[in-house]
This record gives sequence, C-alpha cells and structure tokens, in this order.
Amino acid sequence: MDTIREPSSKCLVLLPLDAEYIDLYMSEIVPAIEMVGLQSMRLDELPSAGLPLVSSIWQAIKNARVIIADLTGKNPNVFRSIYSSL
Repeated sequence: MDTIREPSSKCLVLLPLDAEYIDLYMSEIVPAIEMVGLQSMRLDELPSAGLPLVSSIWQAIKNARVIIADLTGKNPNVFRSIYSSL
C-alpha cells in the first residue's frame, strides 16, 4: 500500500554567501517566501546530522517543495547545487 506524503513546506534558496546576497535574502526573499506559507532555508543553515555535505545537500533538494536560485554572478556553488537537483 502506498502512503500519501504531505507536501513539504520548505523552500530551498540557493545563492552566493556574500554579505550582499545574505542581506537580499533576509530583507526580500524570506518575507516573500513566508507570505506564501513556506519556510525558507539556505544550504548553510542545514543541520548536518552527521551526513556528508553532498548527502545533506541532496536531502535538502529532495525535501524542498520549491527551489529558488539566484544565478547573479554565476557562482559555481549555486550552479553545482542546481545541477544536483536535476
């Protein structure tokens, strides 16, 4: 018997970790995400739970209902995370 899984309320935000982007995240992105009833999270905010980093990233991507990626500046880490979600 298949079980019905509740949709996640998580919104994973992929962006560079520079101060400029963190300010944008806190002032604009988080309020917009919360306005639609989702919970925002960044990869650097994930609890590791003893998992390797790649496993933690994959788990966060898999559990997210929505993924938002800021591709400004062509940050390789953001592109790598997007590629992992495909």
